[in-house]
Amino acid sequence: MPTRMPWNGSKQILRRVQQNDSTLTHLAVGGDYGYNSTDQYDYSRLGAAIAKNNHLKHLIVMFIALDLDNNRFFDGLEHNSSINSLELLCDDYYLAGWRFNETLMSYQANNNLITLKIESAGLDNGGDRVITTTLLACTNLRSITIKSCGITDEQLVPVVEAMRGIHSLEELDLNDNIISDNGCVVLSTTLLGDPSSELHSLYLQDNVIDAEGAHIIANSLAGNNKLLVLFLAGNAFEEMDTSVHTAFSEALCNTSSINSIMFSSNHTLQNLGLTERGRYDPCGFPNFDEGLMGRLDDFLLWNRATTNKRSAAIKKVVNLYPTIDMEPLYDWDINGEWTLKSLPYVIDWFDRALVAVGDWSISVHEDDHELPEKKLSAIYEFAKAMPLLFVPTSHEVGDKKRKR
Repeated sequence: MPTRMPWNGSKQILRRVQQNDSTLTHLAVGGDYGYNSTDQYDYSRLGAAIAKNNHLKHLIVMFIALDLDNNRFFDGLEHNSSINSLELLCDDYYLAGWRFNETLMSYQANNNLITLKIESAGLDNGGDRVITTTLLACTNLRSITIKSCGITDEQLVPVVEAMRGIHSLEELDLNDNIISDNGCVVLSTTLLGDPSSELHSLYLQDNVIDAEGAHIIANSLAGNNKLLVLFLAGNAFEEMDTSVHTAFSEALCNTSSINSIMFSSNHTLQNLGLTERGRYDPCGFPNFDEGLMGRLDDFLLWNRATTNKRSAAIKKVVNLYPTIDMEPLYDWDINGEWTLKSLPYVIDWFDRALVAVGDWSISVHEDDHELPEKKLSAIYEFAKAMPLLFVPTSHEVGDKKRKR
């Protein structure tokens, strides 16, 4: 088991930072296992060394028993150009407390951060405003974690609004907070519903979201084509609430029509965690509809099997519609001219479907081989519906052939 870092260990770390050691890319300051000193001047020297260092990438600032009663340490953080990942492990101390706030202010000035992690921070004395100010300044962030901070829906609103200006944001971890349904509304409208958002991973485990909030998140997915990972386990809704699973199933595949599958369904989400047991283990819940779980898993699997959203949509259509009804196309006009012109488009759709299904590395169902038969069936349905359009050439009146 690791023990508290001895002073000679801290002294060696200081020397390596000063020497710009290329093998030292992670630096922890404070806590039991990070750099520690009883001398304020040592922190000044550390700050000065950090300012000149260009190999450090990741800085962890843990609770420091001794206040850093000088500015040179923080000045060093501000002038460093290599550190792009910051973790603040606050041990339930206020984020707006001097040491943590000063650390964040240093990075507000240089805007180098691409990863920010704040864990176990108290926000009641204005910590949410500190986070908001930081996010407004650090516009190059790709990953944000605000974990175990007790953040409420009210505190979340300005924080998420500040994220709107971070166009590079790809990952957001809000695990173990007090986010409920109103927070889901904010996340859905500001991030998930924003077509310019690049967010591909959202973690909301262990909050207080109930079924209504889960439905809000699910409903926002129909128009989202960026999110790949979503986890909601450990919230207030029942693990096997069929309404929640149905909401996500319909978001991934709206089966009301072929057009709804193609254009009103989510073909991007690949990983969805609704229960602590995971997606594939409904055992132990005898009242749960395993068919519903299986259908949702199929949709996720089809989304995962290709990066081409059109291919995923076609896969869903092929598997959910054994017979593809051509009849709606027959009413395009009374003479059938445009209906006949639609036939090549139908044939082209089946040709593309054959390519899409053939490209899949994973096949869930065994009816993929029936596509050629479905294509022939569609052509046959056109022929039955419009017999006058397919008249043999021998049907002639005198020397005049039928033009149709």
